[in-house]
Amino acid sequence: MRGGLVLAGRYRLESRLGRGGMGEVWSATDLRLGRRVAVKILDSGAEADERAVARFRREAEIAGGLRHPGITVLFDIDADDGRLFLVMELLRGSDLATLMTAYPQGMPPGLARGLAAQIADALDAAHERGIVHRDIKPANVMVLPDWKVKILDFGIARYADRTSDLTGDAAIGTPAYMAPEQFEGGAAPDARTDLYALGAVLFLMLTGRRPFAADSAPALIKEVLLTEPPRVRSVRPEVPFDLDELVAALLAKDPADRPARARAVADVLRGAATVPDPPQGAAVPDAYRFPGGVGAAAGPRPRKRWMWLSVLPAAAILAYFLVLLSPGGFPIEDGRFTGVPQCSEVKPANLPAHMTGPRSTRAYATGATCYWVGRTDPPQISHQSLTVTMTIFERHGMQSGPERGRRHLGCAGKTPVHGIGDEACVNSTQDSGALHFRISNVLVFVNYAQTSMTVDGKREVGAGVDDAGAFLEEAARSIASRMTAR
Repeated sequence: MRGGLVLAGRYRLESRLGRGGMGEVWSATDLRLGRRVAVKILDSGAEADERAVARFRREAEIAGGLRHPGITVLFDIDADDGRLFLVMELLRGSDLATLMTAYPQGMPPGLARGLAAQIADALDAAHERGIVHRDIKPANVMVLPDWKVKILDFGIARYADRTSDLTGDAAIGTPAYMAPEQFEGGAAPDARTDLYALGAVLFLMLTGRRPFAADSAPALIKEVLLTEPPRVRSVRPEVPFDLDELVAALLAKDPADRPARARAVADVLRGAATVPDPPQGAAVPDAYRFPGGVGAAAGPRPRKRWMWLSVLPAAAILAYFLVLLSPGGFPIEDGRFTGVPQCSEVKPANLPAHMTGPRSTRAYATGATCYWVGRTDPPQISHQSLTVTMTIFERHGMQSGPERGRRHLGCAGKTPVHGIGDEACVNSTQDSGALHFRISNVLVFVNYAQTSMTVDGKREVGAGVDDAGAFLEEAARSIASRMTAR
């Protein structure tokens, strides 16, 4: 295939955008209507395969019947010299897989929350029509310059309530994002299969890594089937509690343990941010549970009675000596903070003028998140974000608030930074990074990322900072000084 070729006397191919699972995708001009479009051309080698042709036509049937802002619009299906092709809207932006290269340690939780909610909205619209995508993955999620999301490639989807021989018994999808039931056969995939994949994508967005990784496909499949995925907060402790619980529910091995509808997931992503984190060790409150009785996670395992009996003598002896040392009570401080500052109070002095905000904030009982964002104008489309997450740690049992904050600092393997709060560390690249610091019983995570978008097949770099590490340190010092001055 070459540029300049006109298909069906109407669509002039201009430049190849990439390859999909069944063929090439080109930017083109619709000569009849004078508009730019994307053309997906079926591989000539696959053309002779009746099943492949049937799947291609099925893609047109399914995509043509879907009308939702988060789903790519299909304009036409035609053939030229025996080659089938689809004509779709031409999207400008970057797929999520490419976008994640700017966030090696995970994107700001607020940004991940917003993008995932849009994916859930689009999936809910498809599921309402009985359509299951079956291959939700970062490469099939397009992020536009205005941060709207479009889902690509419903070509391997099928109506959930019909039996089809287009795919036979073969597992269709990408193993790293496929649900266990897709490997096991039996019941046909349903909406909860897509929700598992959404959970895997959200895990990637929050941590910069997939929930499962292996050196070979058989090893990866074994992990998906038999190994429990890690918790998001075990990889990135500053991620809010409700997101951690949501991802755990989405990645449940048994479909019955996942949320029943994408709409419920979207509601949690948009609404659960007002629910405070439960006390450490407490059961998950009802506010975190999904509609239909599906829980985000089980409560703590009940301890056996004899375990308490074995602990009581040691606890009594420890309490006795502590009282002797401090007749007025246990020598445990609560920490100096009873509430975190407002976002307007901690806005860094060195924040670039074009970064407005806080664009979105999240306030909860034990902390707050402030999010500033900026974007240069086309053709240099570049997104910048600065996220500041503050979490208060109060006294819990025999631990003071500052001690609990120190335990959650997460500086192992990171570069220490001196002169910011009580202790601090940073991990950064040239255009992204995270700095963690603590002041008494308040833990602060400062994340910066700059993202370049792809326009007309070219990577464009917009305005940004010269050194993310230096910018983070200066921003953190400004935030720390403002907190201390409160």
